[in-house]
Amino acid sequence: LPIRIITTKPNADKMDFALQGTKGIVRHLESYFGQAFPYPKLDQISTPILPGAMENAGADLYNDNILILDDKATTGQKRNFGMVVSHELAHQWFGDLVTPAWWDDIWLNESFANWMGFRIGHEWRPDLNIQAGALVDGFGAMGTDALVAGRAIHQPIETNAQIDEAFDTITYGKGGHVVAMIAGFMGDTKFRDGVRRYMAAHKYGNATSADFFGAMAEASGDPRILPAMQSFTDQQGVPLVTFDPDGKGGY
Repeated sequence: LPIRIITTKPNADKMDFALQGTKGIVRHLESYFGQAFPYPKLDQISTPILPGAMENAGADLYNDNILILDDKATTGQKRNFGMVVSHELAHQWFGDLVTPAWWDDIWLNESFANWMGFRIGHEWRPDLNIQAGALVDGFGAMGTDALVAGRAIHQPIETNAQIDEAFDTITYGKGGHVVAMIAGFMGDTKFRDGVRRYMAAHKYGNATSADFFGAMAEASGDPRILPAMQSFTDQQGVPLVTFDPDGKGGY
C-alpha cells in the first residue's frame, strides 16, 4: 500500500512519526477487519486550518497538531495521534467502504470509529494507555445526557441543522460506550465476526444501524441483541441500576 504524509515545507523534518505510526495502525485495522486496506493508496494530509480531522477514501485530512510531531512530543500528543489516526483510518472501512444509508445513522459511523480509535490506538502503542481516554468521553457524554436538552443517540434527521447536531458528545462519547458495551456482552471474537459479516454484506454500498444490529444478532446467535441495541440508542438517558442486596429496600 503506497502511504504518503503530505504537509507544508516547514514541517518537513517531522513527518516520519506519522508515517511509521500510520503503517502500524493500518496493519492493526487490516487484521481487525480481516481484509486489506480497501483503496489503492493512502495519503495522510496535514493542514493548519482544519479544526480536527476528516476521512476521505484514500485521503485523510488532519490539523497539523494531530499529525505533525516527533519522538520528543509529549505523551498527550502521542495519545491524541494514536486515537485520532486510528479513528479516521477505521472510517476507510466503516464509513467509506460501507456508508450509512442516511444521516440518521451517522451516529453509528462515528460511535464505532470512536470505539475503534481507542481500541486500535491501544493495540498500536499499549505503553501510551490510549484506551483510558474512552472513560473521559463517556463521563462527558453522561453530563449532557442528563440534561433536558439531551437527545437519543439515534434520531430522525430532517434538516441540515440536525446533521450538525448529530456530531456531539452523545454520538461520540455515549455511542462509543454503547458499542463497547455490546462488544463486551457478546465477547470480542463474536463482535468482530459480526462487524466482518456486516462489512461483507454491504461492501461498496449503504447500510443502516438495523443492518448492523442484525449482523451482531446473527454472529452471536442471540436475537435479543437487535431490540436491546435499539433500546439503548433510541431513547435518551443513562440507565439507572439499583441494588437491593438484603431484600429490605436498602441500597
